[in-house]
Amino acid sequence: MLVGRADRPARSVLSVALVLVAVALAVVATCSALTSIGLAWAAVAVVGCATLVAASTWLEQNARRQRAFVFEFDQHWLRLDFSTPLAGQPRTLVVPFTQVGDLQLNEAPDGRGLLTVDFSLEPGAPHRWREVLAAYIGPAEGASAERVRLLLRSAVGLEAPAASVNAVAPTVSVDTFE
Repeated sequence: MLVGRADRPARSVLSVALVLVAVALAVVATCSALTSIGLAWAAVAVVGCATLVAASTWLEQNARRQRAFVFEFDQHWLRLDFSTPLAGQPRTLVVPFTQVGDLQLNEAPDGRGLLTVDFSLEPGAPHRWREVLAAYIGPAEGASAERVRLLLRSAVGLEAPAASVNAVAPTVSVDTFE
């Protein structure tokens, strides 16, 4: 069994800044409603506050999505655990190895590597779903990521394991007990 899990990053500075500005707008809305400035400014401040809170929540959920995967070699399945982008609800998919179409190392826009899996949800269907198994693979981890990719491709049956260059032919023992 091979298990991988993504650690949740720390809270983003942008998300915290949006919440602080939203609190400031809430104070402005309260002061506007209580003074002679008027309810129009209070309404504008409340709408701005609600917008900033929603944006902060969306950024936070998107940045802190939980991801995990399990390759179960005995049972021949891949389990993908992740949270949905907007609501953050947990979701699990179990994909038999026969429905895995490809395992590749791709390059992200920032130049780091991504280990991705392509799969289908139904047997015989085209492989139209892609999930990231490992992200932020730097140049120092490139060789290790390539070994993991080859191991997983062989395990799910996408390619035969490469023959070792230094493989020694097995010796044949002859039983001479007469």
